[in-house]
Amino acid sequence: MDGISAEKINMNLTVILSILLAVFFPWASVTASSLTQLPEHFQKAQAESAELTEEVSEAEPADTLLSPGDKSKKAEETAKTDTEPAAQSSLSSDEQGPQAQQTESGTEEISEADPTDALQAYEDINFEITRNSKVDRYIRRFSGKGKRNFAVILKRSGKYLPEMKETLRSEGVPQEIAYLPIIESGFNPRAVSKKNAVGLWQFIRPTGLKYGLKINYWVDERMHAEKSTLAAARYLRKLYEEFGSWELALAAYNCGEKRVAKAIRRTGSTDFWTVSRRLPRETRNYVPKFNAALIIAKNPEKYGFRITETGRDYEAVSVPPRKSIAEIANLLDMGYKEISNYNPSLVGLSTPPGKSYKLKVPRGYGEKLLAVKSEVETLKDVKTPFRTRPVRYTVKTDDSLWKIARKFGTSVEKLKYANDLSGTIIRPGQRLKIPARGNVIYVKHKIRPGENIYVLAKKYGTSIDEIKRANNLKGSLIIAGKTLSIPQRLSHSYVPQDVPKKVHHKIIPGDTLSELALRYRVSVSQIKRWNNMSSTMLIAGRNLVIYK
Repeated sequence: MDGISAEKINMNLTVILSILLAVFFPWASVTASSLTQLPEHFQKAQAESAELTEEVSEAEPADTLLSPGDKSKKAEETAKTDTEPAAQSSLSSDEQGPQAQQTESGTEEISEADPTDALQAYEDINFEITRNSKVDRYIRRFSGKGKRNFAVILKRSGKYLPEMKETLRSEGVPQEIAYLPIIESGFNPRAVSKKNAVGLWQFIRPTGLKYGLKINYWVDERMHAEKSTLAAARYLRKLYEEFGSWELALAAYNCGEKRVAKAIRRTGSTDFWTVSRRLPRETRNYVPKFNAALIIAKNPEKYGFRITETGRDYEAVSVPPRKSIAEIANLLDMGYKEISNYNPSLVGLSTPPGKSYKLKVPRGYGEKLLAVKSEVETLKDVKTPFRTRPVRYTVKTDDSLWKIARKFGTSVEKLKYANDLSGTIIRPGQRLKIPARGNVIYVKHKIRPGENIYVLAKKYGTSIDEIKRANNLKGSLIIAGKTLSIPQRLSHSYVPQDVPKKVHHKIIPGDTLSELALRYRVSVSQIKRWNNMSSTMLIAGRNLVIYK
């Protein structure tokens, strides 16, 4: 009994010791020979303890139970096992062929589509139209007395609106603002204001340059529809981010950010209709005027108008630099004015220096231009751009302002204004500045069989007398094969030469020269010079001449 019980005790102690070693010292494994000598139930217990050990080791980081040498070996094994599946996956993708490639390209499309998704969100941006008594007043004006002019502007807008809306949308600006040129420029790309703001969006020079528009003697991109629209969209978006309101952004577009910011500080409000009390009169009317134009444009039939959005009506073809557009027009057998109207930004009347230029031609003329491209390339390069500038004229003995005005195709009033003359007296030898009006270029035209001088005058938009005068012709007979110089009188000037209207102001008690100068936006010295005044004293009842 005692021997048997002692044997059992020793066996139990051995089992307990083995379990403890297996749990706390897994590296101290029991040899196979010792395991075979153990009873069957102990072998089962050992197996269970081994499973438990594996579970614990898996739950903990593997590296914590490995020596540095074992870690490096394991890292190599892991690298091998990682590479093998990668190789297998690449092989399987090659085997799959088009299907796998389609999946990959789909992934690329999604990554490229992220900006589009951002732009898609811009489609929901709308301009909130406000309608009140001020807006209604302009609606009545546009659909009443100004209906004829407004109808012309709406008709003119049709070819610009589709691309403008898309450009504005892509820049995060409400598409309704595409109608802003109605009140800015009347959709006239050559519009020039008294403050020298130019183009559809009426950019002044510094702002245009700031937003990437080229302005020089060759090209003025303020008159380029697409480029100026992109610049305007970015400027308006920046203003919106600054003020948080599209109405305030429009106000700042009209009078400048500093004035709007100052008005906001003074009123303590960010509502345009409250802030507008501290803004200039022009800006106070600017936003109501736009709201009125927008209301009519969005529902033109209701107010007796019609808008047909025709979209792009031209083709753009790359043309070498420094080529005269008048000579290109001649090669295309079309008038200079027609091609000039499609390219109003080419103020130098030729393609600018540098790289090739995308010249716009009427739809259907793109192929014609490509057909004569070799002839265009051989045209003589234009060294200096055409510039519209005043002409200097020396007064002769028997000259008068009336004779000089008639000679240069201008008016006496324009001559007086250009030379700061208060009266009509001029003296021989005096140098006069002739306003830049009626600038002329000459297009060479080779007469074809069947053409006559009347047909050429009609084709080039000039007169028979001007063609005869330019070519020293006594009669109207022209001969096929000979070349004529056809005068093309320009209807616009790069440098604005608008002469203000002559206004007669009747002096009332309390008037002062400084107040009148401020009201009419002129200087005191100008009023004095226009009226031959030696002092600043005014007499009530008399009339003053002011050029407004």
